[in-house]
Amino acid sequence: MIYAVLVAAGLGSRMGFRKQYAVLAGVEVWERSARALLAGGVHRICLVIPLGDVALTTEKVDRAGLGTVCRVVAGGDTRAQSVACGVAAVEAWSASDTAGDRRVDIVAVHDAARPFVAETDVRAVLDVAIKTGAAVLGRRCIDTMKWVERDKIERTLERSALWHALTPQVFRLDWLKAGFAAWTTQAVATDDSALVEKLGYPVTMVEATAPNPKLTTPEDFQYADWLAQCKWGMK
Repeated sequence: MIYAVLVAAGLGSRMGFRKQYAVLAGVEVWERSARALLAGGVHRICLVIPLGDVALTTEKVDRAGLGTVCRVVAGGDTRAQSVACGVAAVEAWSASDTAGDRRVDIVAVHDAARPFVAETDVRAVLDVAIKTGAAVLGRRCIDTMKWVERDKIERTLERSALWHALTPQVFRLDWLKAGFAAWTTQAVATDDSALVEKLGYPVTMVEATAPNPKLTTPEDFQYADWLAQCKWGMK
């Protein structure tokens, strides 16, 4: 069975509003991301949102016709804690789920703030993770990269080996559980893959073929509105 943890638990402190509920071409950001995951091959979604939004978001999920494949879960104070909440919910769902192939459970972790991810890219990274155990969607670094300390350039990095890590990041459920079991609040992990990498599991990079920007600042939404009109038109 292929599950997803869709991370939408941010409080909008940097953005000034809760971006997961912003509307792009007539549809809220979280729903855009959820539908992309389902179209790409995900079977079940745990949507992780702020605790105070659980009831309202559950109603939204039902109205969108996603109630049978999407469960709403309260997140934590940080992104890592919210993903951990989602992984725990996936584990509980998996234990009670009688549908599908039970030989292996795969979990895709995706930022709801990446609503433009292409379903073909979702399918590609899922396929690799099913075969290898773990895979991350990414794009090659095309800019010249500098190592800087105290505002001074120390050296120029060889960019041929550098990639931008995107989401979804997809793992065997048992590998991801082990990563979070070893994680503490003192551990430094900038993404979910880092937790799995620290345990020595191999993670394959899969190159994205379409734009997959993350909505982080108010300026990002100016571009997002334009891209949404190009991709989906007005609804």
